[in-house]
Amino acid sequence: PVAYLDDYLAQTRRLESEIALLPQKSTQRVVELIQFCAAVSSSSYKGDESDRIATLLMNLLGKEKADFSVAAALDRDVRKACVSALIIMRNKGTVEPLDLLQLFFNVMVSVAEKGLREMLYRHIANDIRNLNKKGKREEKVNRSIQTFLHRIVQTSTAANDEAAEIASKRAVNIVCELYRRRIWTDEKAVAIVATAVES
Repeated sequence: PVAYLDDYLAQTRRLESEIALLPQKSTQRVVELIQFCAAVSSSSYKGDESDRIATLLMNLLGKEKADFSVAAALDRDVRKACVSALIIMRNKGTVEPLDLLQLFFNVMVSVAEKGLREMLYRHIANDIRNLNKKGKREEKVNRSIQTFLHRIVQTSTAANDEAAEIASKRAVNIVCELYRRRIWTDEKAVAIVATAVES
């Protein structure tokens, strides 16, 4: 990693400049740079460098401004490359689960692309399942995720909004699937479903 750090940093600078000019530039080059930077940073430069790339990709999907219509406006290939790269980084342990889950959930609700929605849904369910396998339950992370999903369901009961309704249905589907798989069988999971039933 030390030998090719300069080359890697040159590629990350190139990625940043390509993203700044994204609407006018070729998306294929941006997709390749996203894949390269995510793969190399999460395996060779964990820490500050992988955090910087993850933040760059998350902001490209709209996290910084909390405006997820940005993700919907992105080119389809670039959006999918960002999601795939973040999944790779999460699987290698360089991205926190709660941050990524919140981002992916908001993108899933904002983007109308069915294939991407399914990809995000599967990742969220599998990531939560992986957090709880082999007897290594991460209770603090589980509670945080459950609180986030419960808040989504509660918000949809108060709002009369189609996007909030879609988000609520997705949240309940995730909780039901995790309950069915005997991963989340506690009171909090049941409370989320009860809130949805009362909606």
